[in-house]
Amino acid sequence: MVLPLLWLVGCSGSDTKGTTAGAAAPVDAEAALAACDERVAELALTCRVEAAARAGRERRPDVVNAACARVEGRWAEECHFRAAEELAKAGMLAEGLAECSQAGSFTRFCVTHVGWGVDRAPGGPDETTDPGAWVVLAATMAPEFQEQAAGTLGARWWFLRFYGSGQADPAAVADSPEARGAWALEAVRLAGFAGAAEAWAQKKVLQGESITRRVGRYDTLLLREEGDLPRVQTFGGASRLVGESATEDMEIALWEALFFEESSRGDAFLPGLEDPRPRVRYTAIRLYRILPSSAPEATLRALLDDPDPIVRAHAEDGLKHRTWMGKGVGSPGGHKGP
Repeated sequence: MVLPLLWLVGCSGSDTKGTTAGAAAPVDAEAALAACDERVAELALTCRVEAAARAGRERRPDVVNAACARVEGRWAEECHFRAAEELAKAGMLAEGLAECSQAGSFTRFCVTHVGWGVDRAPGGPDETTDPGAWVVLAATMAPEFQEQAAGTLGARWWFLRFYGSGQADPAAVADSPEARGAWALEAVRLAGFAGAAEAWAQKKVLQGESITRRVGRYDTLLLREEGDLPRVQTFGGASRLVGESATEDMEIALWEALFFEESSRGDAFLPGLEDPRPRVRYTAIRLYRILPSSAPEATLRALLDDPDPIVRAHAEDGLKHRTWMGKGVGSPGGHKGP
């Protein structure tokens, strides 16, 4: 993965860096951009990138464009990327995606950050009952990024619709893997795996305490042996398998939701290793093998002789990299992705 340049150089992003002692800090993004001209060339470059980010926070795409127009090469890509993030966080989703379109080699990374960074924007779940107003924005991207953008925006919309809300109503779930996945996250949070499965089967509404800290555990592991199977984007730029039916897809979503809960241990996924449906089983072993459990080596070694090549591949890779030690798992404390 190529990281944005400011991360690599460790830029502090301070709006007052390099100003004369005792001088007042610029009052807004436009003034901050003008102040960049007073710095030496090297510092002026990063100053303009930070001015663009500040303009995004202030909902000033005009200043963003002025700042990034004065930056060249990879720094220009970084400029558009940083501004896109801040515009989306400020509720300007369409404008954020427009900046991603100019982020060059950072575009895919930018789309993930913009999609999972937006909380409120026109057409969000606080205003409408479907994600169409967000998903349609994907069409403004270049063709090679449209599928990623649509998947990210749809997944984020449904995540905001359900997770942390304190209510998981099966009747509100559209017939899409994004909707099922988001409902499962909230249902498992409220009632645990078994309770969520029962609520879905009985079409029972779950209710409980709402939360504002809407984060959890996820992973970005994808074996090449699974490369041809359909997947849907999930929290933080990760993805999961899509079931062959709505029922199977919800089962997969529930296992993923159990993994999202940071208190879950690998042993909880052992029943999924016995599931006769291949995609459910692949999901269970992928999640099992990257969590601490009572006997990970013995369990995975027993699966080395499994007749399914994808199960064997997961077991082999898990044993080779000792994945249950926690390396590569994303969480608020060990984040992979945005």
